[in-house]
Amino acid sequence: MIARDTSSRNTHAAMLGNTFTSDELERLMTLRSDFIEHAEHSEYLMDPAQLEFARWLYEHGRIGEHPGKK
Repeated sequence: MIARDTSSRNTHAAMLGNTFTSDELERLMTLRSDFIEHAEHSEYLMDPAQLEFARWLYEHGRIGEHPGKK
């Protein structure tokens, strides 16, 4: 497990609070925490070709919170 710096977490939350809703911010912080806790599996997530394809899908409205909308 990787140690977390809670002071930087609070700083990030304060900075992001101006951009995201409280629900979105909580979801982002949970995602970040989960990612850090499972960092040993990150090599499976970072295939550049898959990331590029996912980016293309997102940019063309094929995936996301509201698929079909841009």
